[in-house]
Formats: sequence, C-alpha cells, structure tokens
Amino acid sequence: GDQAPPAAREPHPLTQEWAARINNRNVRAAFLVEPIESYTAARDLRVWTGTWNTNGKSPPADLDISEWLHTSRSSFAAGDGDARHMDVVVVGFQEIVPLTPGKVLAVEDLVATAEWEAIIGRALNGGS
Repeated sequence: GDQAPPAAREPHPLTQEWAARINNRNVRAAFLVEPIESYTAARDLRVWTGTWNTNGKSPPADLDISEWLHTSRSSFAAGDGDARHMDVVVVGFQEIVPLTPGKVLAVEDLVATAEWEAIIGRALNGGS
C-alpha cells in the first residue's frame, strides 16, 4: 500500500552556510533541497606548506626561493615532494614588518607584502 515519504534530510552544514548567502527565498529553498553531492565532488588534494620569518626585512631583489619551494630545475627532479606536484601551495610569513610598537599595531605593510608576493610569484611561475 501506502509508503511514507522519505524522511527529510538535514542539509549539509556547508550547504546551509552557502544558502544563508542567497537573498531570494525561492532560490534558497531550491538550493537546500539539492543534496550537496549533486554539485560538489570530494577529491584528495596535495598541499605544500612552508613558513618564512622575514625578520622585518624586505627581500633582496635577487632572492630566489625556488630551492626552498622545490620548484627549481635541480629540485624538480626530486619528484613528489616539490611544489610543482601540489594542488595548493601555502606560504606563511612572520614578521613581515619590523616588530616596533608602532608597526605591531599596523595591519599590513603593503610595500613589503608586495615584494614578498613577487618573490613567491617568480618562484612558483618560473619567472625571473
């Protein structure tokens, strides 16, 4: 005879978080009905992480960190552990500004940040 309708499934927490950003009530309701598996796919990612203490100094103009990132030709032969084989490369900087009382309260030093970002970009993208 009669079958009971399937129990309503609680949306995945990410679905709920994403849906909270949808302003239109109808679109949000339609989104919440779809299982997360219908628009996402899980897969393994390889992540390389490193951290660099700049000691509050700008990088030398000719600094090449490709050996450290394992993106140079010589380290490229090393294989699986190099950044070129990674899906995500994460680099954290400490003390990008000198640790003086005035600088500690500042949010960011845009010049130093841009210089370090350029160094990373060259190493990851093979530029000079």
